Amino acid sequence: MMDELSNIYVNVERPSGNRNQRKRERKSSENIYENVVNIQEPNGSGPSHSGAADVKKSSCRAAAVCLGLLCLLLLTGLTTLVFLFTKSNSEWEMEMFLLQDRNNNLTKERDQLQTSYNNLSKERDQLQTSHNNLSKERDQLRTSYSSLSKERDQLRTSYNSLSKERDQLQTSHNNLSKERNQLQKKNEALTKDRNDLQRKLEAAKASHGTT
Repeated sequence: MMDELSNIYVNVERPSGNRNQRKRERKSSENIYENVVNIQEPNGSGPSHSGAADVKKSSCRAAAVCLGLLCLLLLTGLTTLVFLFTKSNSEWEMEMFLLQDRNNNLTKERDQLQTSYNNLSKERDQLQTSHNNLSKERDQLRTSYSSLSKERDQLRTSYNSLSKERDQLQTSHNNLSKERNQLQKKNEALTKDRNDLQRKLEAAKASHGTT
């Protein structure tokens, strides 16, 4: 019986998390108590009434001691269970706190990333709009450049034509000036010859009148 009580004490000191095992241990303790009580009851084959009374008192004391020991063991087991439950609950609360804190950090990080994404999207849209505007302006400038280049080519062609015509006119003017100078020299020579002939004619008339 003492060995069984020792086993019960060891089992109470190391409580199991299995509810069925705890029920079996409690039932075993109740069976031991019933066996002790049955031992204390007289079976009518004792030596004498006083001896039976002494045996009965001794058995009652032993039963009381066993019952007190069982109560102490049960109290120790309950205390251990409460301690383990409290410790497990504290660990669970700490884990929940850590998980909540991690969730809050992840939520905050997600919000920051969402804000950064929104800002980048807005900046991308602005850059896209600026790119479209620059592309449109570039196309307009390219069209204007093409028009100016075409006009420049036309003006250059016109300038070349005018330059050629000017050169032709200059050549013609030079030729006309040369021809005029030649005609002017011929006219001066003819005028001189005419004056000489006129003087000679007047001199001839004068000499014929005197004779």
